[in-house]
Amino acid sequence: MDALKRVWKQIWFFKWAFAGIVLGAVVAGLLSSAGVAVTMDEGILWGAVAGLVVTYSGYFLKSGKMVTKRDNPVLNYIVGVFVFLAISAVIIAIFFGMFWVISLFIK
Repeated sequence: MDALKRVWKQIWFFKWAFAGIVLGAVVAGLLSSAGVAVTMDEGILWGAVAGLVVTYSGYFLKSGKMVTKRDNPVLNYIVGVFVFLAISAVIIAIFFGMFWVISLFIK
């Protein structure tokens, strides 16, 4: 029973991502019926991204507060998102660098 409860907690944690997927699919369907060139896959993708941003907003607030040391929630959220983007950019740059180095030896 504990395993089932743990799985349900993990699924419930992503409730906003699931809601974003459904909302993104609905919006993509409405836009495509209105003549806008958008596919259902794009709507599902961006709906899931929006849902995950909402899901992790508490973590963005915490990481922003650790950087700014202030109690302004708007500033902490913005800084937290930019910290996430900066860390992601560094990781992507490291991988591109590794692929570039590997490509030097393949020639």
